[in-house]
Amino acid sequence: MDAYAPLTKPAVKVEQRGDALCVVVSGDWTVNTCDDGEAAFLPVTIDKSVRVYFDLSRVNAVDSAGAWIIHRERARMEFAGRKVALRMANARLAFLLTAIERHIPARLDRPRRTCAVLRGL
Repeated sequence: MDAYAPLTKPAVKVEQRGDALCVVVSGDWTVNTCDDGEAAFLPVTIDKSVRVYFDLSRVNAVDSAGAWIIHRERARMEFAGRKVALRMANARLAFLLTAIERHIPARLDRPRRTCAVLRGL
């Protein structure tokens, strides 16, 4: 990841694939783009589908802030009773998500806009 490379805005798109929904996550998910990342998930609603796939193969750059947002949104869907599966091509994202899942419980009662804290650092 090049700190001076132009950022690709995070995006989330929901597609119907058979009897399941696919949440396609793309772009750069870093501390520099986390406000856009959180905003990208705001319109995402999973109404009746029980099966949800997170397609993370189009994620470019990622750090722990971006991985946390993706983890939290996946956990939100699981807590709502959905079965969520992941598809990843990014080894860094897989490592970060595994570390988050092992060491940080999903806290859905936190405010959705967590990045304001990071801006003050």
